[in-house]
Amino acid sequence: MRVLTKLDSPCYTLGMELVNTSDKTSSKLMVGIAGELRVASELLIRGIGCSRPFVDDYGVDLITDGGVRIQVKASMVTNTLTYYKDGKPQKRSPSYSFSLTRGSDCEFYVIWLPGPDAFYIFPFDAVKINGYRQTFRIYRESGKKNTLYSAYEGSWDLIEEANEVGRKYKYKKIGF
Repeated sequence: MRVLTKLDSPCYTLGMELVNTSDKTSSKLMVGIAGELRVASELLIRGIGCSRPFVDDYGVDLITDGGVRIQVKASMVTNTLTYYKDGKPQKRSPSYSFSLTRGSDCEFYVIWLPGPDAFYIFPFDAVKINGYRQTFRIYRESGKKNTLYSAYEGSWDLIEEANEVGRKYKYKKIGF
């Protein structure tokens, strides 16, 4: 069994690997892996089995037992940015940003925001990507919903329905 051990510096060891959490790239990677695990645990709680593909290819992070392919995005809150409007500084609400790329083989994007532990579930066809990559921002103020994406917040029923269709088709196809 591999054990995660904290060292004196902001590093962790996992077996023989050394992960430096002060490095921005590995910190983003850890948030991404945490997002995949958090989404997988939410699916399991909802009675949907899932697994991770052996190869990280075609933008698929999780596959449900009904064959639904999911790409998971996780983002830490970015600092409040200041911008100028009519020459006066304005504060922007804290936001979570994530990039989606064209050419993914998934049916759903699941966005996880660790701070509020919120999920946004977007069907692949509902996301318009201009060019190859598009960056989106979700603004979350305490107590306020993001009206632009609120229809997709917590919409697990979309994955549940697609998974049920996939299960029926899969079992019907192989004769169960």
